[in-house]
Amino acid sequence: MANVSGFSNSGLSLHRKTAALTLLALAVALPIAANAQASSADPTYVASSSETVLPDAPIPMGSSGSLYSTGTDGPQRPQSSVAPHFAVTIRPGQTAQHLRTGDKILMGFRASVSEFTAVGWVVSAGEAQAVDGSPNYGQTGKGFAQRLGAAAARNTSQDLFTYSILAPALHEDFRYYRMGDGHSFVKRTAYAITRPLITRTDGGHSTINFAMIGGNLSGAAMTQLYYPPTNRGFDETMKTFGGSMGGSAVGFVVREFIGDALRAIHSKRDM
Repeated sequence: MANVSGFSNSGLSLHRKTAALTLLALAVALPIAANAQASSADPTYVASSSETVLPDAPIPMGSSGSLYSTGTDGPQRPQSSVAPHFAVTIRPGQTAQHLRTGDKILMGFRASVSEFTAVGWVVSAGEAQAVDGSPNYGQTGKGFAQRLGAAAARNTSQDLFTYSILAPALHEDFRYYRMGDGHSFVKRTAYAITRPLITRTDGGHSTINFAMIGGNLSGAAMTQLYYPPTNRGFDETMKTFGGSMGGSAVGFVVREFIGDALRAIHSKRDM
């Protein structure tokens, strides 16, 4: 089997395996311990009659279709499938559909292999290839293939830990609630870039985004198992973790503004 991501059993020492597993265990256990008192009561968020879309559009992660119906009478019913980045407006008086544990697990698996995620692998590998950055496989064609495999492995593990494991355990709603064009560009940008650190509970309250922090740390810890030796160790793992958190912030900014960009392009075509 081709060594796409640079993984080599012979290149792994016992202390590196132990360090990776220790970091992984801490990344999963600490957020759960810190949020052990999280409550699953009041599992839905209802906009008040005076509230005007603040923020108003959850973007579920999955395959195709919409998680919500958008009628005006009572709680909204889930549809049969969900789109990875499909924005649905929740208007005053409507209810954001509660995600069950099974929903989160399935959506996490779907998100880890979505087209949007695959584009992220290519962008990550291409950026590292251009500057000969971490993971340092060189700037050959083989080096790019190894970087692409490593990006896929890292991002997939991050997504699964974040969405399918930690979010259900911590009762966190990992969907991105788009603020929308009723607010200033600066406010929307600031809101988007803080979402890796701040999210919502299942009850609609703001909380530290333990799931994403722990998921990204877990993915970074697992790179000890397949990154080249020069990119292993605690310092390098923390750099990988920081890069993952930054990448998550960029992804949220894209989700906040992508609808505006597409509408602008469509309007120009119609002129």
